Amino acid sequence: MAPLESKLNELDEKTMDSVVKFVSTIRSGKLRGSKNIAIATVDLLEQIISDAENTNALALISKVRAAGRTLVKALPAELSAHNMVRRVLRAVRDEQRSHANQVMLVLS
Repeated sequence: MAPLESKLNELDEKTMDSVVKFVSTIRSGKLRGSKNIAIATVDLLEQIISDAENTNALALISKVRAAGRTLVKALPAELSAHNMVRRVLRAVRDEQRSHANQVMLVLS
């Protein structure tokens, strides 16, 4: 476990409820197909990110990563959900890097 993940990776109750509801929707068969699951996963992650109190990149990455790990454990066969989590993590990291580069350009 990385040093920054010790306390940041725990999901709050609202986020955990959203993830559990999402998993139960897929397991019950109400949501089928890779495309539909991928779209629903992105919607879930968007909700998690928008509900986050801390908007710094490390906190968002930690929260999305924790939700992703929960999804991977609960839905090991749903690769589209796992891929969407990875893509969202990549987008957050890219945004963090571009913001850091803009700050560095302004400072120089």
